[in-house]
Amino acid sequence: MMKTLKYGTSDISSSNHDKSDQSKKDNVINVLSYNISFASQLQQEIGSEKDFVARCKQLERNCFDHLIEQLKYLNTIPDVAPSVIGIQEAEHPDLVNKLLDALPQLKAFHRAGVWNNSVQKYVGALLMWDPDVLGSKKYACALNLDDGEDGRVCGIVTTEKNVTLIVAHFPWIVTKTDLEKIQAKISQFVFNPQNIIIMADTNDANTLIHYDAPLVIKGKRLSQNRSRAWLQHNLKTCCWHDENSNYGHFTDTGDYILAENVEYLHVPIKVPDNKTSTLLYSDHLPVCAKVHISL
Repeated sequence: MMKTLKYGTSDISSSNHDKSDQSKKDNVINVLSYNISFASQLQQEIGSEKDFVARCKQLERNCFDHLIEQLKYLNTIPDVAPSVIGIQEAEHPDLVNKLLDALPQLKAFHRAGVWNNSVQKYVGALLMWDPDVLGSKKYACALNLDDGEDGRVCGIVTTEKNVTLIVAHFPWIVTKTDLEKIQAKISQFVFNPQNIIIMADTNDANTLIHYDAPLVIKGKRLSQNRSRAWLQHNLKTCCWHDENSNYGHFTDTGDYILAENVEYLHVPIKVPDNKTSTLLYSDHLPVCAKVHISL
């Protein structure tokens, strides 16, 4: 009998593969997505996270270095240790080597960048994955998801095992039209519609993406496999702000893992408060999940 999962507002089959793919083996992999704060990597009090960097300095804590150590620890947890990680705001010039030290199984990588005219520099994202599990890089590209002066990077990799890995930092999502534009842009560069995994900071503060309103790429319904209500209660990952900030402290959704079949979506660390917590890593929280793919 086919197992049924009830994470969203509807029953979800545990196998969403086309009938033509039934000869392939179902694999479950750990996936991690993390916006690691460009300002923290630079140790500069700039951008929306300037108060976060200020707190790190007040604590005499290099929060970025501690983030690398945090990932090294998470890699020792079987239900978290990733086969692929998507990093938004990849700023540090030696980031790949630092992450490889923490996550040595992730030997393959693609670093994507696009020009941000507002700040006159390239902004980046990073994919790292285990080639023994997901295959070596076959195709790769980078595109800008923003129509204006801002640089919103999306990196796409297709592996030799026909897995499509996508890391992205969306512009602000306010309306359904905003989502449709992003769907159209990404779809142009997805050549294999099977086994798509998206790791993204979607800036989806209104939780427009959920199980009943998925992101649709090449006809594939990609979501967190959770209802809007569940996400708003359990996955507010943006952002750390101090008590005097004009922004709320971890009030928004938006850091997602999107695929056809997602399980065990969660934040793998304790959420820090903005009063007494000293264990700070990034202004965003990491998100991890188990994703079913056919190989």
